[in-house]
Amino acid sequence: KKRFLLSLSLSLSLAVPSLHAEDNGFFIGAGYQIGEAVQMVKNTGELKELNEKYEQLNQYLNQVASLRQSIQNANNIELVNSSLNYLKSFTNNNYNSTTQSPIFNAVQAVITSVLGFWSLYAGNYFTFFVGSGNQVSNVQGNPPFSTIINNCPGLENCAMNQTTYNEMKKLAESLQAAQTNATTKGNNLCALSGCATTEGQNPPNSTVSSALETAQKLMDLIANTKTAMMWKNIVISGVSNASGAITSTNYPTQYAVFNNIKAMIPILQQAVTLSQNNHTLSTSLQAQATGTQTNPNFAKDIYAFAQNQKQIISYAQDIFNLFSSIPKDQYNYLEKAYLKIPNAGSTPTNPYRQVVNLNQEIQTIQNNVSYYGNRVDSALSVARDVYNLKSNEAEIVTAYSSANNL
Repeated sequence: KKRFLLSLSLSLSLAVPSLHAEDNGFFIGAGYQIGEAVQMVKNTGELKELNEKYEQLNQYLNQVASLRQSIQNANNIELVNSSLNYLKSFTNNNYNSTTQSPIFNAVQAVITSVLGFWSLYAGNYFTFFVGSGNQVSNVQGNPPFSTIINNCPGLENCAMNQTTYNEMKKLAESLQAAQTNATTKGNNLCALSGCATTEGQNPPNSTVSSALETAQKLMDLIANTKTAMMWKNIVISGVSNASGAITSTNYPTQYAVFNNIKAMIPILQQAVTLSQNNHTLSTSLQAQATGTQTNPNFAKDIYAFAQNQKQIISYAQDIFNLFSSIPKDQYNYLEKAYLKIPNAGSTPTNPYRQVVNLNQEIQTIQNNVSYYGNRVDSALSVARDVYNLKSNEAEIVTAYSSANNL
């Protein structure tokens, strides 16, 4: 046992003098010393104690190596500035751009999907019957009463009063106007930063916040009205007449395509608010990497800044996951909803969008997550090192001391 303690104390003494000791060389030296001691030990209890100390030593060495790297990162001005500049660039694009903003792109896909579901539910040819009192309402798209006899088994309410339908239709038209510029027929949603006051050029004039609020009202009204949809009333060439066509009748809330889209809206509302708040934080950050000794707020702010961006990317991933979990048969209808045709079988008279590529909009979300995600993770790691600089300096001293006291 004395031979073991002597060997162990000699090996540990190599670790103490400096934070810049050759950790790898020390580990190899300690390993040989302890390995030699193991060969000399005959007592089972001493061997168990030796193994435990060896494991503890290995843990301390790993902790020291990790803390040392973290301290070096926090004191690397070039690395910290590079991470901060990337975070600021991401925030600027997410806040000001309509082509390089993960959250703006996600908003576009969700608004498209809300309008797509509305088209399935009530576009051109309704999946329910509209009446007022005991009278059939004279509204374009109202199906003959025979569809209820044939397609509604009577267990669900397949009729809606005209007042409620008119309210839904108004919300849907407002949402369409928010997405598509009436004059240019192009995008009408402004970047997260808000709408520019440019006269005479018909620029986008609808904020994402107001569009999401309208979408939320429409989906809430559909859910709360509890009027079933008769999927047999949906005629889409290549979908409703193909394998996997849906023929059921049930309330919208019984289908994942409705529930998932509805669940996306509050996620995006949180993402928009966080994106706007993070832009405000970005303007207050000082681009210097001198640690908390000269700027006590810098470490706290850059860490919060990076954490927010990680959460923003996480929100975008949540949206993609909700799209991905829509059953294929229901997604096929949503993807082609703008091609839904009237009962007469003619070309749609009033589709909510002429051309929709929902697949592309959804894939853009995932592309953004993949592109920005790894870079945000790297910047967050550096920001965490800056934030933990002082505590890491204290921990590394403690780790060396604990190893020396084995």
